[in-house]
Amino acid sequence: MDKWYSNLSFFEKEKEFISKYYPTLKYIKENKNFKLIGELYIKEIDDSYSIEINFLDDYPNSLPIVKEIGNDIPKELDRHISYDGTCCLCVPQLEKYYFPKGSNIKDFLDKLVVPFFANQAYFELTGQWINGEYSHGYLGIYEFYREFFAIENINKILQLLQISIKTIPNFNKKCPCKCGKSIRKCHMKKILELKKLVKINQLKNDIYEFKIIIK
Repeated sequence: MDKWYSNLSFFEKEKEFISKYYPTLKYIKENKNFKLIGELYIKEIDDSYSIEINFLDDYPNSLPIVKEIGNDIPKELDRHISYDGTCCLCVPQLEKYYFPKGSNIKDFLDKLVVPFFANQAYFELTGQWINGEYSHGYLGIYEFYREFFAIENINKILQLLQISIKTIPNFNKKCPCKCGKSIRKCHMKKILELKKLVKINQLKNDIYEFKIIIK
């Protein structure tokens, strides 16, 4: 597989975005790949964070990996930063929402990275997140699906997920939410939305994990 930067026209455009909108970040080559490193300035708080952004070979089909390298934020799961500084920018189920096909590095920084660090700065001042937060790990994933389907019961959520991975779901069956209506007249739109939003492998993995939780 070619490296993502082998597409020279795409890479040049990416560098233009960085030069114009995030000039305090610089591309450097390391271990036969490029990464972004430098100070991420956030206008809203008039402050900056030292960050490093690494790219997988299939970028932009995959989300870059962001690390906070200035030791300005505690490396704690409750702060959504792992021990090595890797930042959990969003739950996996929302990656395609924030970074759909055709996205670029400016989109990534604008929609995910800057809001993440602005949220961290707000937490330092208030002890709260700007718009709330999902918990870490699979509790957070449950919270995402609970909010998405507007259902509390994890067994009902699991049934809706199992329907969502089918190539051609039978929407004429009774909806698992037990409202008495068919899926077509109840959760069909949400299932179709989910199929576009979350990758099939992610859905299957979430089903597997939910089954473990339920046991």
